[in-house]
This record gives sequence, C-alpha cells and structure tokens, in this order.
Amino acid sequence: MAEFMNFPPIAVVFPDEEDGPTSSTVSWVDEAQLREKLSDSLPVDNLMIWLREHYPHLPNAALLRLYHELVQEPQWESTLGPHSNTTALNTVVVTYYPHKIRVL
Repeated sequence: MAEFMNFPPIAVVFPDEEDGPTSSTVSWVDEAQLREKLSDSLPVDNLMIWLREHYPHLPNAALLRLYHELVQEPQWESTLGPHSNTTALNTVVVTYYPHKIRVL
C-alpha cells in the first residue's frame, strides 16, 4: 500500500478540439436557393408537404431542421394551422400542426 501512496500521477495530454461541422448532417441542399424557391412559391399552405415534394432526397433530419428554421424566418409570415397533419418522411412518419407561409 505504501508503494501506491507515493505513486506520482502521470499527466495525460488530450488533443485539441477540432472545429467540425455545427450540424450532424452534411449540407444536402443549397439553402439560399431553397429560400428563393420557397419565396417564389408563396403562399404555401403546408410547409412540410412543400419541402417533401420539392426536396424528397433530403434525409429526415435535414427536412425537420429546415422546417423549424424556415417557420422562424422574418422575411415571410408563418401561421400555425388549427388541425394536426401526418406526413411520411423517408424513414419516419411525423404528426404536427402545419405552418402556412405567406408574403408579409
């Protein structure tokens, strides 16, 4: 036991953090172009359906992230619908209250 009491700690150097992508998904789409395309399509009655129809190749995580970001954009008016809707994505089915997007 005396041997362990005099045991000197060994310093372990950890590698520096690397700056990686802030999102767990790769950039699947040109978001500026998507916003322009959405602006040209206004009014849109259901943003999730619009995203699904225009960008069916996007993974679920990218679609959901875009949906939540787009409804908060200040350049248009986003209105929450009164009734829930269910939409099948690539590997999941989501139930939500759809947002209608209109020009300000």
